[in-house]
Amino acid sequence: MHLNFYRVTALTLCLTFGFVIPKALAETPMAFSVEPMQAEMVLPVLNQSFTLRNLSSSSKRLRVEVLERRQEGDREINRQTSDLRVLENVLQLPPESAKTIVVEYRGPKKLKSERAYRLVISDESLGAGAMESLKLSYRASIFVRDQAHSPELVVRSWQPKGGARFEVVLKNQGRVRQALAGLAFEGLELTKDSVKILESGMLLAGAERKLNLEVVDPGQIKALKQVLGQSSGATPGLIFQAPAAN
Repeated sequence: MHLNFYRVTALTLCLTFGFVIPKALAETPMAFSVEPMQAEMVLPVLNQSFTLRNLSSSSKRLRVEVLERRQEGDREINRQTSDLRVLENVLQLPPESAKTIVVEYRGPKKLKSERAYRLVISDESLGAGAMESLKLSYRASIFVRDQAHSPELVVRSWQPKGGARFEVVLKNQGRVRQALAGLAFEGLELTKDSVKILESGMLLAGAERKLNLEVVDPGQIKALKQVLGQSSGATPGLIFQAPAAN
């Protein structure tokens, strides 16, 4: 499962809580959309189209940027890249109009594993002097691979953390991304909050992540420890069912 990422704007907060903001900012519509929010290029396909829609009654100035995407634990690292190219980096969209842009892949044609990127579309209609928190942006996902690889999710370690909580370290040893939605552990029923953590999670190819999760009944942790004995830690023994699809 993949989420549509967007920034909660300070303008929305101001309107919700009744804060006073400049009239020019308050009257500026900020609605636009990007489709699709996730795209995959399987080589030799070298391009992908995205449609930008201005849903407001005012003109929009949109900036387009492509970034490399890497994962370090819970953090996403973005860097400039020459692998992807967009012909137009700044677009002017009239009210209630749409425009299609094309992203071209210019990176290596033989890949050891899937590469991940971000397409970032930012609304600059408020001008350069506006606060960054007032600017709405969308972050679409782009994945590039050269053949039908598979993810390979493994448990590197797990550790009870007291009560109903436990810590698990997951690694994707495969060559494509692995969504965590639907991940289940044998003998453990996760709370709704922990299920939500997994629903929003993903492991890129080769990435590792530590998760702190909670079960509905602390007795499940105790029972699992008794079954697994000394298997917590470096030799996990924790049995899981990986999600069926990305």
